[in-house]
Amino acid sequence: MVLLKIFIRKQADRSTGFTLVEVLLVLALMSILAFTTMIFTLGSYTSARLHYSTVHVSDLLTTARNDAMNDIGGVAHGVAFYPAGYNGWALFAGANYLAADNNTKVFVAAPTGITLGSSTPAEIIFSRRSGDSNYSGTLVVYHGIQSSSTIKINYEGAISH
Repeated sequence: MVLLKIFIRKQADRSTGFTLVEVLLVLALMSILAFTTMIFTLGSYTSARLHYSTVHVSDLLTTARNDAMNDIGGVAHGVAFYPAGYNGWALFAGANYLAADNNTKVFVAAPTGITLGSSTPAEIIFSRRSGDSNYSGTLVVYHGIQSSSTIKINYEGAISH
């Protein structure tokens, strides 16, 4: 009878908590789930950041072209890329970035990790009234080394991304 009471007490003591193996197993499963979620979330974040930056550069070019076609200020308008060591882009009114009045320059910082391809011109200028561009080609927007997006522009000033 005493032996039966000891056995029942030991069984009751064992069922009051989790074993170390059970706790480690649950932690391992939670870690795997968190890691998998993080990978998918990070990929979506990178993609969204690249898309935002591509649209932003395209919008700057469109704004410069529209201002030139509407003959605002009676001068050409353009976008300078990384002017004078600035880590970003500048919207300006004038024949070129250096000749533009400082009051017409609007600076936009490039998002962290976003760069433009090495073939990107220093500036793209749109002629007043016609909106014709001094550049025709493809601008490549990079996020890191694996993700990229393109913006196409022709001499007539048409912009697409």
